[in-house]
Amino acid sequence: MKRGKNTSVKWKMVGMILLYWALPFVLMLALVGHIMADRQEKTGLERMAAQLEMDNQNSIERIDSAISDSRQATYDKTLYSYYDEFRKGSVNFDTVYNKGQYYMAKQYGKTALNHCCTFMTTQM
Repeated sequence: MKRGKNTSVKWKMVGMILLYWALPFVLMLALVGHIMADRQEKTGLERMAAQLEMDNQNSIERIDSAISDSRQATYDKTLYSYYDEFRKGSVNFDTVYNKGQYYMAKQYGKTALNHCCTFMTTQM
């Protein structure tokens, strides 16, 4: 009758350490890592949603500003007066075009945008 291998006490102790100490430790680390990753993902999604909402609000404000600027250019009759001069024949097309470009650059050029940006950065 053959007997199985005799394992030494040393290897029995290594097996018990792995089974009763290292395995639960590794499982606990995996569980904690999973929980932390889940929380990190939720936090990231919340931050992304808040950022998208803020970007959406900024886009809405910029579009509203562009609409009001467009209405202002239409209702102040400056561009229409340039066109009316052209229609009457008192000035040529190039003059009307240059006057219109100058007016638009003066009204909606970089300086107006810079004032807006300066105001917004000083408010923070």
